[in-house]
Amino acid sequence: MQHDTRFLVTGDLNLDLIIKDLEAMPDPGQELFIPDVYFTVGGSAANTAVALAKLGEQVSLHGYRSDDYFSQYISKTLEEMGVDTSLLQVVAGYKTGLSIALTSSKDRSFISYQGSNAAYRPLIPAGELKHFTHLHISALNWKINLAAYRQLLQAAREQGLSTSLDTGWSEFAAMREEILGLLTLVDIFFPNEAEALALTGKESWEKALKVLGEQVRVAVITRGRRGVAVQSERERFSLPAFAVQSVDAVGAGDAFAAGFLSAYSKGWDLKKCALWASACGALAATRWGGATGAPTAAEVQAFFTEKGIGC
Repeated sequence: MQHDTRFLVTGDLNLDLIIKDLEAMPDPGQELFIPDVYFTVGGSAANTAVALAKLGEQVSLHGYRSDDYFSQYISKTLEEMGVDTSLLQVVAGYKTGLSIALTSSKDRSFISYQGSNAAYRPLIPAGELKHFTHLHISALNWKINLAAYRQLLQAAREQGLSTSLDTGWSEFAAMREEILGLLTLVDIFFPNEAEALALTGKESWEKALKVLGEQVRVAVITRGRRGVAVQSERERFSLPAFAVQSVDAVGAGDAFAAGFLSAYSKGWDLKKCALWASACGALAATRWGGATGAPTAAEVQAFFTEKGIGC
């Protein structure tokens, strides 16, 4: 692939309300004051699209949005960050989706309202695909969309696009065989460790990676602070995570995927792709906000220079 890669990302978009440093939930009837909050654009697809744009890539986002004020804010913010929003579809009768992230020094939890994402279908006209060279799917609504995902991936392959998939969380046990079969149409697959184990039914990431590596061209399991593991037809390796002071892991996985895809589109070898992606994810985790926290290519390069790593 050449440097003129044009990305199409399809999936979810919503508002993120990030509540910082929440060490305990209030008891019933109590009011609890928190030190800070952060309000930004979110959703795996939107985060990945923004992260790609911040790395200097051409990217369009397909998804379903409402017609309320918050949705207008999301569209405006995406455009300001360099994402083409012409393929966003407005659906009446829905509110904008909201994800409330409760973060603490130990972990993070989410309370989410799907909103217009409940109406999402991966129904992209085949004629639109010709404008792109890579399709990235941030999957949701699996039970409804499985057949449509297959049709979309088949159409993308027929038109010469490379493809990638982020599963999102689902009840994988009920659809395991169908989703694993779908992966044969995917070039790069980005599950986190929990998703990989749930999807394959294996008890270790090593066994899960082997199963996934037999289905897709490149399987990439992200393991948070334990790093990343990659398998392709030719190689299998793992890399440790960069040690950084994490303040907000929301969107770090999406920044990782964007970094990997950006590097892969330039023809870099897989280890260099994984290294670049790991730096993108690590830098995103040092900042608040899933989309806005993603780094630029210059920031990633400066990160490597600071650490004395040639990349």
